[in-house]
Amino acid sequence: MQQHHLMDESKRVVHSVIVATDQHESINFQRKMAPLRKKIDELEWRIKELEADKRIAVHEGDSSNAKYIGRNIGKRQKQRKKLMAKMQRMQREYREKRIRFRKIPKVVAAFVTFATDMGRRVVYRRYGNGARCHRYCCQPRALRSPGMDSPESQHVTRVALKKAPEPSTMLWQNLGFDLKKRLCRRVLSSLVATSVIVMAAIDVYFARSADPPQLGKECLGDPVGNGTSSERTGGAESISMFGQEFPCDGWIRDVAQTSEYGDLNLACAQFDEINLARLRKTNASSLERTCGCYTNAIDAVKVGDKETIALCESFIRFVGINSGLQAVAVMSVILVNMIYVIVAKKLGAYEGHHSLDGQESSVGLRVLLGSFLNTGLVLLVVNAQIAKGTGVLEPLAQDETVSSVIKGKYPDFTAEWYSDVGVAMTITMLIYVFSPHMPPLLRYCKFSCKEKTSSTQAGLNSLFVGPDFHHSIRYPQLLVVVFVSMSYSSGIPIMYLIISATAFTFYWVDKYLFTRWYRTPPQYDAQISLQFSGYLPWAMLLHCLFGTWMLSNRRMFSSDHYVPASADASAAATNSTAATGDASSSSSSIHAGLLAYIGNPNGDRTDFVGCLMQDHVGPMLVATATILVYLIMRQLWAFVGPLMRRCLRCLTRGKCGGHPVVVLKDDYVNEEEHMRQYGLADYNIFANPIYQMMFNVDAEFAETHVHLESLALN
Repeated sequence: MQQHHLMDESKRVVHSVIVATDQHESINFQRKMAPLRKKIDELEWRIKELEADKRIAVHEGDSSNAKYIGRNIGKRQKQRKKLMAKMQRMQREYREKRIRFRKIPKVVAAFVTFATDMGRRVVYRRYGNGARCHRYCCQPRALRSPGMDSPESQHVTRVALKKAPEPSTMLWQNLGFDLKKRLCRRVLSSLVATSVIVMAAIDVYFARSADPPQLGKECLGDPVGNGTSSERTGGAESISMFGQEFPCDGWIRDVAQTSEYGDLNLACAQFDEINLARLRKTNASSLERTCGCYTNAIDAVKVGDKETIALCESFIRFVGINSGLQAVAVMSVILVNMIYVIVAKKLGAYEGHHSLDGQESSVGLRVLLGSFLNTGLVLLVVNAQIAKGTGVLEPLAQDETVSSVIKGKYPDFTAEWYSDVGVAMTITMLIYVFSPHMPPLLRYCKFSCKEKTSSTQAGLNSLFVGPDFHHSIRYPQLLVVVFVSMSYSSGIPIMYLIISATAFTFYWVDKYLFTRWYRTPPQYDAQISLQFSGYLPWAMLLHCLFGTWMLSNRRMFSSDHYVPASADASAAATNSTAATGDASSSSSSIHAGLLAYIGNPNGDRTDFVGCLMQDHVGPMLVATATILVYLIMRQLWAFVGPLMRRCLRCLTRGKCGGHPVVVLKDDYVNEEEHMRQYGLADYNIFANPIYQMMFNVDAEFAETHVHLESLALN
């Protein structure tokens, strides 16, 4: 058996077995005891220092100083004795409580370290890789575990075999949570995370609905006659803004009037350049005054021209209000993202994962989804207008509930949308290039500047060791910029540069902090890296979907081929056939065929099909369909592929459909020292640096202790 690498040199198949019990309460209790142990250790080190000082004083004949040091030693010994008595009392009460309620730890798992790789493969083959079907249908009774009973007991349990996580990523306090408990906790945490995003969306919705230029229009009333006159009637006397009543005085009316002009670039195109002399001659409530202020007000504020500032007071207030609301919207998105990251980390710890890999994966996915919804979709939905004649969104207008709730200012990606929401989105992304790095950089500065002195070696080590690097936060922070920027980059091309700048800053900041601050991370597997790499095709799908939506907007782009109204049906059919033939010879033949199949693409200029069937939208539609088919096939293959490979292995008796087997010939004993250079080599809880810091113990304690109850003796 040793020649076949089934045993090591000491003729062992199994090197060690660590039996794990449900120690959730015990670990939490010992975590609370850690501050007491830390204080006791500090007092012991201080007593040793004072005893050394006393010996020096006695040797030098300084009796008064020796007496003074002796009194300090006695005082420290009393403090240590008091803390020891307190810790022993708490431990005794905890043990009595467990005995009183008969809380016996339940065995939940056993971590087996094999002496050779061949031994591990033999056990896997015998137990069927731990598959549920094999466990319940094919596992012999002799391979089942009697648990704590005798081997002859009738109560046996089927053994579930699976690859154990890396020792450095184990979360021992969560091993007692079975699948049912973890699912329930995950559902609750998902509800809490969703409620945070919903509350953020509600805040943004009310902030946008409280837009003073929009509410101020109530002061204007309805136009008299056919709307060409500047006179209005039925205006309100006051408006409600931010929960307070404001009278409709001059500046609110002027601000509302300015907002009603819409895009001032277009509204002011009818006027020549309005200089200061001409500005002073304009009427206070005229469009010409507003256009003159649009040209000269900012320069007047810079140079301090009081006369021009007085003339353009209402316009300056309009610009200030809009800029302020835009800044509030942007900063609220950044603030909510920061709060959401903290909440997601707390919820990930609450879910009860058995390893850091699973916890980091769950936190990363939740942060990515929440940040994308808050950053990329909340502003879009809040400002969207669902009504008939809104192009791509027209099918949603059939539902009265949707059209009554989503009633923002912009029916599509119009010029006003780009100047308002598009600018806010771009500013948010520009801030996001730097904002994720501010917390770690500030903490690094604080870490570098603080005084690094301690009375114990453990305390000194903790002062020089930085925090863990949480890739579950950095991955989604980077990808949320990719997702949001790719979504809107068809209409806002600067988003491509923002993606490049974000990748640049993330790379150099993380590299700098890795080499100077972060501690050596646990031995994570490749799960979370592969997970987030697999999300990139979804960003491409979002790019194609939003690009199709943006390009199909006839208010911005149009490539219709109008059919003359006087043409008869045969001529229309001939024109359609000719158009199809011409398009077949071009690169958009697929799109032209789709046009011929559906019919006349023009129809109503705001209908859903008519918007999508424009010629310039064709390439984006084809790209969208291609990406969608790829993603569907990939998901199907992830489900069907393993089944097909398993059937192929069964039909060919293992000759096809399998992976090449590579057996490691070195024994565990020979590789143990090499494994310790990169992480942990065994499943001793005290060897894990996370729990050493949690329990305030060191590596020497881990060499002689394995059980959690040993902390009561420390």
